[in-house]
Amino acid sequence: MLWNTKWFPGTNLQDLNLDWILKKISALRGGNTGQYLYKKSDKDFDFGWKTGGGGGGGTSDYLDLDNKPSINNVELLGNKTAAELGLAAAADIPEVPVQSVNGKTGAVVLDATDVGAGTYTKPSGGIPKTDLTSAVQTSLDKADSALQAVPPTYRTAAAQDAIDAAQDSNLATIESSPATAAHAVGEYIVLNGHLYKVTAAIAAGQTLTVGTNIAPTSVMETTQETLSNGVTLYRCGKVRTITTGGAYARPLCTLDEGDRPVANVTVFGKVYNGSSYVECVTNINATNGNVTVLDAFGSEIAGIQISYLVGKTITYLTK
Repeated sequence: MLWNTKWFPGTNLQDLNLDWILKKISALRGGNTGQYLYKKSDKDFDFGWKTGGGGGGGTSDYLDLDNKPSINNVELLGNKTAAELGLAAAADIPEVPVQSVNGKTGAVVLDATDVGAGTYTKPSGGIPKTDLTSAVQTSLDKADSALQAVPPTYRTAAAQDAIDAAQDSNLATIESSPATAAHAVGEYIVLNGHLYKVTAAIAAGQTLTVGTNIAPTSVMETTQETLSNGVTLYRCGKVRTITTGGAYARPLCTLDEGDRPVANVTVFGKVYNGSSYVECVTNINATNGNVTVLDAFGSEIAGIQISYLVGKTITYLTK
């Protein structure tokens, strides 16, 4: 049998025998109704059968499709996660979708009525603390521990200012001789470490002479006040001196706010208990102003004479 080589280009005529031809066209055998023949590769005579398509061709393999579908511009290829597709995660989707808010649907805009604003009803017995904000409750707690009454020894700022203004003239000026400034009668100056009171008007440049225009003095000559139990308080600027009296009380006396020391003042001594002298400590408390008499062990002494303390002076600086 002769074959036209144009049917099988590139094939020698002697190779065109029946067995060869049958082998080459064996791929055309088989197949089922509805299937179509397709090229499995670029090789010659590499055919196969597929279901569906027909006519213009087709495939049952999704991976062979062109123009695959996509979500949010992400091609649906393989097992994509919700995040990869730009979708909400399952945990972010409410179990029961919200249908309405306070009976409203669509684009809901809440007003004061919807959120219960302005509907608080004050209880007849007053607003309980628990109904207040935490900041207000904290403020009230501070008020509970605040000063509830004015101490009897309290002095207003205005009253203290008046006392300080009256005592401004008691503040001594450090001077040298001749004087560097003019001084009026009654002023105090410190010359060579000693306190003097001006007895005659002094002009700047004038020589300071004891007995002529100045006289030795001490804070005892400044303003004074009699406290309880015969205790006397002397004031000169921020310097205070107390002189003890003859009666004992617990405490001996209490100093006002402006007369209390910068720090606790302690003076050691003895008191007479009627038969012998006992070691003691006189203490001025900087916080409460109490002047007390303590024994050598720090306990307050009671029921004994304080003959040793009569007329005894204690000088200190105020705050």
